[in-house]
Amino acid sequence: MAFLKEVHVYQVDFQQHPAHERRLCEAKVWPFDQMAIDWPHGSFFRPQGLLCPEGQSFLVASPFAVYAAAPVGAGESQGSSFVRLDEVWRGRLPAVGSACAGSFAQCLLFAPAEGRIEVWRPGHPRSALALEDQAPWLRVAGSITTCKQVATLLPEEASADFCLLLAGWDGRLIPVAAVPLAGHIEEEGGLHLEPTKLQPGLDAPLQDASKAVAALHMERGGLLWALLVSGDVEAWDLLSSRSLGRWRARFSDASFQPIAMCQDSTFGFLVLGHNVTGGGAIISRAQRPADAESARLVL
Repeated sequence: MAFLKEVHVYQVDFQQHPAHERRLCEAKVWPFDQMAIDWPHGSFFRPQGLLCPEGQSFLVASPFAVYAAAPVGAGESQGSSFVRLDEVWRGRLPAVGSACAGSFAQCLLFAPAEGRIEVWRPGHPRSALALEDQAPWLRVAGSITTCKQVATLLPEEASADFCLLLAGWDGRLIPVAAVPLAGHIEEEGGLHLEPTKLQPGLDAPLQDASKAVAALHMERGGLLWALLVSGDVEAWDLLSSRSLGRWRARFSDASFQPIAMCQDSTFGFLVLGHNVTGGGAIISRAQRPADAESARLVL
């Protein structure tokens, strides 16, 4: 895991051009379609988080509750884009990200706070990851992985089996860090975090650091996706230190403002947001880009 910001990594087009120069590839269009959602409280619903537990339907968080997606109408195919949201948990929540190894009750939730990242399981006390001598994180995403896969990011004394891999946008960079988790996925208490200092070991190289990040998503296995306010999407495989490519998201609603994204096993890539003109919450969906796994990295 050796790519740092100083490496200056770019995706390059190797086709022959009249001047025989190499040029940066233009981002391919990635079209998203708006889903038909039966929103609780209609246009009053205030979306605040999007969670995609592995092997289960996606979850949407508001400041007051968490809702699970379910197809509307018996006998509809799993690929249906018309869903209702059923309440599965009630409690006050900030804008959250998540790393889920099972059901919502087993998810680790995380949210930026002043000078720290707070991490907790639903219904349990919060633990703090201190951001000492660092810019505050404005967005955060993460996944649960084995500590062996992220050994180069861990303190030498770490001996846990499972780790939480985190990435956060601090207004310019996307630093990446790993912290060991206590407990075990299959134990009754599940995985949990002891308070400690967050020490990033690298950062994902945004092509243009001046562009703001609207949402981050990290798949299990360390694949990181960043949706920028410009509509550009960049992706990296953090465990093998390579770029997966760059795309331009195209949403069917021109007034759509994204706030969260994740990949659902049934519906594909989802982006949660709202209509800035007052039309309420929106979820847009798209299939995974076909060229994401074959994008080339040139140093």
